[in-house]
Amino acid sequence: MLLIGDPSVAKSQFLKFVERTAQIAIYTSGKGSSAAGLTASIIKDPNSGEFAIEGGAMVLADGGVVCIDEFDKMNSYDRVAIHEAMEQQTISIAKAGITTVLNSRTSVLAAANPIFGRYNDSLNIGTHQASSNNARRPDRPTDHHPLQVRLHFYRERHQDRTARPHHGQSHH
Repeated sequence: MLLIGDPSVAKSQFLKFVERTAQIAIYTSGKGSSAAGLTASIIKDPNSGEFAIEGGAMVLADGGVVCIDEFDKMNSYDRVAIHEAMEQQTISIAKAGITTVLNSRTSVLAAANPIFGRYNDSLNIGTHQASSNNARRPDRPTDHHPLQVRLHFYRERHQDRTARPHHGQSHH
């Protein structure tokens, strides 16, 4: 599931809530995640010199959910790396003489800001396309999220004026 919404509509808080309440959950930020951190990497033991597999978020959350915040800020190489995990629910490794397939039977809950910073209703070409048109799609990562949810903050000037005095009084 991909949550697309204006900044400050609590997308990150929703992801953190899911992480706290799900039995198996990993929370990560797309801004600081690498392909290896999301999938798996090969590490060399400094003492023995042997290579070993270290599972990333998609492997560690097998049977649970991976929450990826700031999905729109991931570079396309890192987004492409999770395609196999999302489509096949496996991660294939073939490095340093190690060839294996790891399970990643996980749901992905991602959150992203709209491509132009705020949700643009004028991109609503059809009933289901507004969310897709408001998402960053250089490698079409939204194609792998069959369910996209729009979170939109409706700003009403009248509500802003009435809330402002209350907000000031409640914090003194």
